[in-house]
Amino acid sequence: MYDSNSASSVGKIHLHKSHDEYLRRYDENYEPPLEVSNQVKHLVQIRHPIPSVISDFLMINSKLRKKRLREDQINNKGRAKSDPTPVSNSVNWSHFSIRELEYRKRFMEKWILQNPWVGSDQYYFLDYDYWIARPKETLRKIILFLCPEESIDDSLVQSTFSRRPVKPKRNPQDFEYVSTLDELDPLCAGTWQACREKLGLDN
Repeated sequence: MYDSNSASSVGKIHLHKSHDEYLRRYDENYEPPLEVSNQVKHLVQIRHPIPSVISDFLMINSKLRKKRLREDQINNKGRAKSDPTPVSNSVNWSHFSIRELEYRKRFMEKWILQNPWVGSDQYYFLDYDYWIARPKETLRKIILFLCPEESIDDSLVQSTFSRRPVKPKRNPQDFEYVSTLDELDPLCAGTWQACREKLGLDN
């Protein structure tokens, strides 16, 4: 966000994005700061782990397929065209899903269940489902959380979503490996429900 009255248009808020990859790598030597210090605010997005893992799986495989197709086009340049061979997924769903669900479970435990500052006004937990259902309302809340004195321009909010509308959620039942989801759910269901209860998301 920028100050409209500033000739230099200097940023009023400086953001640092992190997926806490150290949790994925089991790195116990690094611990990102949780405590509220130097007016640092934490905006933590939470989402049901299984749809989140499905989304990452589809995104990664899409990128890998596009990369492979580009490489094939370069390697086959100048050669006679032949029927393209379908490019299979490069990431194994079984291994990927278990690893990623374990990572998300550790993420929720650290940032919510074991976090003594959850109730601080320096933390805002962004519920993905609420964000998708009420994007304009949620964006206003986020802006006021980051910059309480900010005056919100509703026309700018409207134009932002007109240019970049929020995509509808995928239906997990349409997923290629939907038959495995019931087996995966117990890996994270208890932790997810405990987080929702602690944050009061079901109230």
